Amino acid sequence: MRTSLLPLSLALVLSALGCAAQESSGAFDESYRVAHPVGAYEHEFRGEADVVYTVDDVSFPGGGRADFTLEVEVPDLGRVLGFGEFETVCEAGGAETAAEGEIALSETEAGSYAFPMGCDVAPGSEELRIVVRHDGEEMVFTGPVG
Repeated sequence: MRTSLLPLSLALVLSALGCAAQESSGAFDESYRVAHPVGAYEHEFRGEADVVYTVDDVSFPGGGRADFTLEVEVPDLGRVLGFGEFETVCEAGGAETAAEGEIALSETEAGSYAFPMGCDVAPGSEELRIVVRHDGEEMVFTGPVG
């Protein structure tokens, strides 16, 4: 299960206007929470804790390029979190390209992790979608190009 997070002020405004809190303001400011079981083995699981994924510092330095930082906050799960099934792609102008960057971890303990990444953006694109896929979950971060 994943839950979209918005800044409190935006969530209050959307709530007052009767808008759904799941909608992004279109500026890559969303975070997603994905529940993971706590415990080393299935027979030891004792509830769930949320891993939080955020795309931050999105910039467009020119030359059809987008740079960004993928941040992953891992709570104490009582075990390591694997990054073996992890993929980040960019979608713009009808084209999908793999995000470039180094995720040097195969698995990790609790902590905060930042991964500088970048991707090509098709000329004339108005919107960029950064899609993060991890352990069967898909998180989409969307915002304007430029």
